[in-house]
Amino acid sequence: MNIFYPKLMITSLLVFMAITLSYASIYPISIDQRIQQSTQITMGKVVQQYSFWDTERQNIYTAHLIAITAYLKKASNQQYIEVVTLGGVIEEEAQIVYPSIELDLHQTYFFFLEAPPLSVMDNNSQVNRTQIPRFGTYSYIQGILPIQQNNYIDYLNKSPKSIQQLLKKTQALTQFIPKHPDGNAFIFEKETTSITIAARTSITLKNGLGQIVPHFHAGIPDEAETLIISGNGFGNTPGIVQFSDANTGGIGFISSNYETDLIYWTDTEIQVKIPARAGTGSVEIYHQNGGLVGSSVIEIEWAINPIFSTYRGYEERTRQKAKFLDRNENGGYTLQINTTEGFLADNQAMASFERALTTWQCQTGINFQLDKTGTTTAFANDGICIIQYSKFLPAGVLGIATSRHKSVGSNTCSKENTLWYLKEFDIQFAPNSQLTSGLSWNFSVNEPTYQQFDFETIALHELGHAHGLGHIVGTDNVMHYAVTNGEARKKLSAQEIAAGLHKMAYSTEENCISRYTPMEPLNMICSTQETNINIAAKVKLFLEGNFNEQQQMMNTNLTDDGLLPMQQPFTIAPFAYQGTETIETVPSDVVDWILLQVRDGTDRTTILETKAFLLRKDGLVIDTDGNEVLTFENLPTGTYYIAIFHRSHLPIISLTTHPFSNVPILYDFTKSASAAMGDTQLKARQNVFMMNAGDFDGNGVINSQDYNLWKQNSSAVNVYLSADVDGNGIINNQDYNLWKANRSKIGMISISE
Repeated sequence: MNIFYPKLMITSLLVFMAITLSYASIYPISIDQRIQQSTQITMGKVVQQYSFWDTERQNIYTAHLIAITAYLKKASNQQYIEVVTLGGVIEEEAQIVYPSIELDLHQTYFFFLEAPPLSVMDNNSQVNRTQIPRFGTYSYIQGILPIQQNNYIDYLNKSPKSIQQLLKKTQALTQFIPKHPDGNAFIFEKETTSITIAARTSITLKNGLGQIVPHFHAGIPDEAETLIISGNGFGNTPGIVQFSDANTGGIGFISSNYETDLIYWTDTEIQVKIPARAGTGSVEIYHQNGGLVGSSVIEIEWAINPIFSTYRGYEERTRQKAKFLDRNENGGYTLQINTTEGFLADNQAMASFERALTTWQCQTGINFQLDKTGTTTAFANDGICIIQYSKFLPAGVLGIATSRHKSVGSNTCSKENTLWYLKEFDIQFAPNSQLTSGLSWNFSVNEPTYQQFDFETIALHELGHAHGLGHIVGTDNVMHYAVTNGEARKKLSAQEIAAGLHKMAYSTEENCISRYTPMEPLNMICSTQETNINIAAKVKLFLEGNFNEQQQMMNTNLTDDGLLPMQQPFTIAPFAYQGTETIETVPSDVVDWILLQVRDGTDRTTILETKAFLLRKDGLVIDTDGNEVLTFENLPTGTYYIAIFHRSHLPIISLTTHPFSNVPILYDFTKSASAAMGDTQLKARQNVFMMNAGDFDGNGVINSQDYNLWKQNSSAVNVYLSADVDGNGIINNQDYNLWKANRSKIGMISISE
């Protein structure tokens, strides 16, 4: 879902000018309107949650049991109420909704309440099987305000607001004196923190493999994607790990509701799975007595939504992947257009939606196929993917994406091998007639005006949720929780493409339940006006021999002294590469030539493409025209291993596969020792990492044969030879010392496999 920061300028819309933000596919409802239009306002804490089917078994809802602190509008003696939200998990079925109302256990909120949907009004509470008053929220997500540190978070504002200000405004508009359930007056008292820990520890963040990495991914069950936090004074009893909340753009904080997300907690180390709602910002560790122990900046590159369930074989709700399948016997899913609400007949809306769909298809190969014949089928739990207008969306909502999942398993296909798959998804948009007066959709390829919401941007965002993606903190990203009106985001970022490709990678693998066919990536030719058909990536690396520790860059002596050849030098054995890469003039900041191989993402011994490039002194690999974007014409969008060869250094291969698409993403070998596969394949110098010097014969082993090459050419000057490992044109003891320090090291790969 997307959020909008209204910048409305005309007099007739001054009512909106005090509002700074609207939530994803939601336009703003003022706080005054929420106070006046809600039937009841309460303050309370979430103490229990459970999911249930509505009476027609069409939708899964989650009931949140709220312990009432105070009634702020309309008194009641009820100590508990239930707030019902759309979405949840029951046994082998799950329903995920965006925009999503996600309430955290033990968190206190303000609730703007209204009657719930009729289909859930009469269901008895599962708490003691008694009839507890049940409510929905007025204005959907805007009807719930989390309370944190004496402030409340309103998704329509960029910063927390004072609780006392809200209480004063509510009392002024309702003329109601806030009361406890027992009838006594409620007086808000600021929370004071009596627990302090004087010495806060410095913490280190690593991934589940114990590697220091520049960024992390949220929502992933894999062990390699867990977060390891190292420090001191955490205590041996678990406390709380908090992350910046991507659903608020990082304004608030969230922690996991699931005990299974905490792998272990000791006084010096914590391992935790990163919640899908976590975003770039801060991670904070709190002692079990409530004191802040330590914090760190963390970058969350992207998020994919998991499903938490006990199915199949888990004792507690545990994070599991949800995959795509071949549901239409044509490789994926068919999207049908509803006719009864007018979407199919709206040619402008259709064209805008098709552009958004094509963007995802071209960038990730997602097999969502559009059927434009039309259907009277509407939003329902029926296994059919529907795109439609809806006049019945909650107040302030522009669009909702609903994904329905199902799981299957067996005695041998259980726990992590259980198959959760996308059964269907529906996307509902508000028609122009339902938008607040003065606001409308922009369906064109042009930028929207200040009075318009960009339909293609919203469609692109909601399709991203159907793709399984969560929110990203970053105002340039389509999957950021917010977007200004008058603004369009019609291109996917590198992070979003990487997330989509990651989901596609495991959705196209064979399933444990073999009768369920994986999704087949969509093979379509995309117009070069919309996307470059050449896939690309960026790569950064350092060569140990050429590295200057003081400058944190490599020397360019070969270029400066006119020794660098104008044609790629890898025609000799063992490389035997016959590429025709040449340059007419050598850029002044070039270090040397390197050879790059793109290898199959499922079999790293399979070489798919080989090209020679130049290495710049800052570590970036560049094409012969100086472009940092490395293009490959003969490969489809996908994830691949990257192998690097140099005539004097031990070859390396990326630890993981890397996404290649028309939006280049950087693979940085200099950030971590584990960026390359295998032990000691990169050498550390002042917290940067580089290829090991000394493999003069290029066979992937540093041994006496390399020494012999050095000895044969010792004392040579003004030469371009592999034994000149420091790249200064002179073969001397400096080259020998570099070889000696690395002798007996063996690479993970060779040029041919």
